[in-house]
Amino acid sequence: QRFTENAIRNLEAAYKPKWGVIAVMDARTGAILASSSIPTFDPNVRNITNYQSPFVTYTYEPGSVMKVYSYSCAIDSGKYNPNQIVKSGSIKIGDDEVRDWLRVGWGNITLDKGFAYSSNVAASTIMQTTINKTELRNCLEKFGFGDTTGVELANESSGDISFVYPIEVATAAFGQGITTTVMQQLQAMSMFANDGKTVTPRIVSKIIDPNTGKVTYESKVTKSEKLIQTSTVTKMKELMYDVVNGSDPNASGLAYHTNST
Repeated sequence: QRFTENAIRNLEAAYKPKWGVIAVMDARTGAILASSSIPTFDPNVRNITNYQSPFVTYTYEPGSVMKVYSYSCAIDSGKYNPNQIVKSGSIKIGDDEVRDWLRVGWGNITLDKGFAYSSNVAASTIMQTTINKTELRNCLEKFGFGDTTGVELANESSGDISFVYPIEVATAAFGQGITTTVMQQLQAMSMFANDGKTVTPRIVSKIIDPNTGKVTYESKVTKSEKLIQTSTVTKMKELMYDVVNGSDPNASGLAYHTNST
């Protein structure tokens, strides 16, 4: 907890965000081991304006982390072709256009490379050639998006994964135009540590009556049914690993490699 408190203070000092959260969860049990947020409750401050917990009440556009899930949905469908060629840079979706964060793109790339490069065009292409909007929505709902997790915190939001039009479907694949919560992200990401099963986050271990010593509530590890195949989990772990630890100099997470200067 001390580490997360220090980290959130450093984040606040460096970037002055409107809000921010850091959470550490045991991916096997769902236990929230530490959590810090800004704004936060400070008993030394009067006239507090915000009593909400951003972990469950704040919703936000998650951005490119959703590529983990859209790729998972595509791979698990059995229709994903890792070597499918995509012309990066931009793609027309009806009258609209989706662009990569690197506007000029990287030329022709495979879908696998598109994940490593965090290509919006690659994610959008998946929605044009591999799965459709119904399959994506059903898959994201299966992962827990659009619903509360059930963690023991009040006023939990469910987020919004509504998308109808082709451009909305395309942008949903890379996390724009939809909203999620921090807890939903923790829950969904846990399936890669549990062979395709998600684990429900839990912040309370147990409650003991101070007068009787009796345990009145005790949380338990709660896992979903198997949501994606073991082969999908393995493939996604390989793709995620290569984002940071691969040899491709264009990989979007290379700067976070532990041996990087």
